[in-house]
Amino acid sequence: MSQINLHIKLSLIQLFLLVLNLFIFSSAMPFLSWFIESAFGWLGILATTPLLLIIGRIIPQLKKNEEFCIPNK
Repeated sequence: MSQINLHIKLSLIQLFLLVLNLFIFSSAMPFLSWFIESAFGWLGILATTPLLLIIGRIIPQLKKNEEFCIPNK
């Protein structure tokens, strides 16, 4: 797998997880229509946060690699 494809896939996963995290955090706000009274939604934070941290650590390492550079035309 080329590094550009890997970076694109990781960026899309990161975007999806950020939106999912936002939805989970906002589910604790009672004035929104998707309010969840139980604490079950908070388990999603435990699942998505480590993945976001791992991806956030991998992407800068990919950028440091010289093969990842996209030249301007």
